[in-house]
Amino acid sequence: MVKKTLSSKLRRLQRRRQVLMRSRIGAAKEFAGRAKEKFGKYVKAVVIIGSYATGSFVAGSDTDILVLIDDTQSDSPIDEKLRQTLHEKLQGEASKINKELHVQLHLLTEFWDYLRHGDTLFFNWLRTGLPVYDAGFFKPMKRLLLTGAIKPSKESISKNIDGAKAYLRKISSYMEWSVERLYRAITWSANAYLMAAGMPPAQVSELAPVFTKYFVEKGDLDKKHIETLDKIIKLQKEVEHGEKKHITPEQVAQLKKEAEGFVNAMEKGVKEFVSGKAKARELKTIIKTTPKIFWVYKNKDSRGYCWLFEDSIFVAVYENKKLKSVLNAPIKDGKLQSFASSDSKTLFKKMETSDFKPLVTPSLIRTILKKMPEEGKAPLEKVGVEYPGRALVDLTSVIVPKEEKKEEKPKEEKKDDTPKPDEKPL
Repeated sequence: MVKKTLSSKLRRLQRRRQVLMRSRIGAAKEFAGRAKEKFGKYVKAVVIIGSYATGSFVAGSDTDILVLIDDTQSDSPIDEKLRQTLHEKLQGEASKINKELHVQLHLLTEFWDYLRHGDTLFFNWLRTGLPVYDAGFFKPMKRLLLTGAIKPSKESISKNIDGAKAYLRKISSYMEWSVERLYRAITWSANAYLMAAGMPPAQVSELAPVFTKYFVEKGDLDKKHIETLDKIIKLQKEVEHGEKKHITPEQVAQLKKEAEGFVNAMEKGVKEFVSGKAKARELKTIIKTTPKIFWVYKNKDSRGYCWLFEDSIFVAVYENKKLKSVLNAPIKDGKLQSFASSDSKTLFKKMETSDFKPLVTPSLIRTILKKMPEEGKAPLEKVGVEYPGRALVDLTSVIVPKEEKKEEKPKEEKKDDTPKPDEKPL
């Protein structure tokens, strides 16, 4: 029962293939008639080639049609422009009959020349092709080939071997070409990253040092990307100067994988710089790593932070974790002036441009707290200094009691709080 079912399916499939084959042959014959009618003596043969000629077609296969044009019928040669025009007109006629018909146009002398040189494609077309129209050329040539009368010359055999070697040599050229493209990909994307970061584009020789100093050492970029950058630049220079003469496809595949990782990192960085995320991340890092004085008000939802610079002091007061105000007091002739309102942008800009590493003393903290305007004054719960690495120095017992005593004895407020030369920094 199973064998009968399979046999029945095979017969149905075979019938469908026969119907499809007859349909395509009919379409090819109709096209041949139109081609002959339109171009007359110039059409030497119309031949079905490819999968429909060999019987290897499947549902959805195109029908390839070879049209041989006799270029000896004209006193002048058929140039490329005329050839293109002929092909377009022939394809237009074929598409009107069946959109699956695809025309390949060749000149008669060209066909002879390819056979003479032993071109395997043209030999196979002649051997397997099914002519639907022939003006006395294709069928005689086909018979001569099948009876062994047409044989490739020693010249054509030698040419095929030479051609094979030439293609192998081209593979090496393709590998070198691939390295050059990888080189372009990483250098272009690297300079895009620099420009997005607000820096000028760098020469190729400067890229690795610049990225290492400004991005890798600050933790903004993985070191592996700079290794990729350096590796591909070095390889391209070796290829360019003839020092590297053999590159394998495996090497190119691995480099491509690494280059894709590099370009993706550059693209991500560019998007972050453009959107401002990188700048915000950089400022956040600066804030975390810059020494600062802090105090917590007795209302524990409020606190103040103080940053010291060479020419000014900034204070940020937070209430319920939200920035309430930013204050700035300039330093003139070594003395702290009065605080005035400022903004976070001015503070961030100062952080970006300053490398000042202050020495913090209890007397300096008292001076700052004393100079604070009313909006920044309130009973304190805790005072201290925060250093890079999250190290905290608690100065509550040193600072707060003295402040309280000043409130009880106003006359003692005249005491000079300027740091003494021999006072040790924290």
